[in-house]
Amino acid sequence: MHTRKISLGEMWRNEATGQVYIVTSFCKEVFSSYACLRNVEQQNSEGFRKAKLLKTESGETLMGFRMAEIV
Repeated sequence: MHTRKISLGEMWRNEATGQVYIVTSFCKEVFSSYACLRNVEQQNSEGFRKAKLLKTESGETLMGFRMAEIV
């Protein structure tokens, strides 16, 4: 069975605010992995954030985010 992995350049929507972010890199800490995200609407450093990477049976996902629909 193929499990889905998050890739660089994917678009994710924040479930709380509805803002769209793009995955720019990944970082690992001792027990957790994070995706570094940049807001597609912001041009300054305020649009950057990290989201915890969760591994499930069906693949990877970001805590508090869902995959943005491609238009």
